[in-house]
Amino acid sequence: MPTLSTSRRDAILHTAYELFSRQGYHGTPVRQIARRNNIALSTIYYHFGSKEALFAAVYEHFHPAPLLLERLRGRTYKSREDLLRQAWQELMAFLETSPQFIHIMFIEWVEFQGRHAPYIWKRFLPLWRELLKPTFGDLSDTDLLAIFGTLVGYAFGYALARQSEHIPMSKERLMQLFLYGAVSLGNAS
Repeated sequence: MPTLSTSRRDAILHTAYELFSRQGYHGTPVRQIARRNNIALSTIYYHFGSKEALFAAVYEHFHPAPLLLERLRGRTYKSREDLLRQAWQELMAFLETSPQFIHIMFIEWVEFQGRHAPYIWKRFLPLWRELLKPTFGDLSDTDLLAIFGTLVGYAFGYALARQSEHIPMSKERLMQLFLYGAVSLGNAS
């Protein structure tokens, strides 16, 4: 079977992204993805291997890590806070324009217990380390994961809360919590 063109592969990934995020992993038959792309079911299995491998490709393809890196590179940051504030704003902008990725993250963490995430970390942590080094110096893997994981956690917490009318949430307040932690809560003495 010939290799997929980049445009055909992207079309399959976009269809799978739309359907997985709307219908869930188990609610999306691979046959539906194939039908939407006017290809044989066997083509998807040949090029992706399995439904889970297709999901993993979707997770990787649409993950915000490379986009954030691209948007943050080449800038000069006055401080750690300035860099983290910019990262927060870029991630929030991503979630505003790609809210369906929240559903993909839930599938990753609930259905697959995060088993595809280590690939993302291995691939992008060295690039994040390079980005943060001028401002933070040498960071351990634990510190690097803590920074990125906390950033993502707060941003996704905001995105989830904003879906409910009953949970008031401020992007600015969450950014302050991300930057300064729980010690920034309440009245400072």
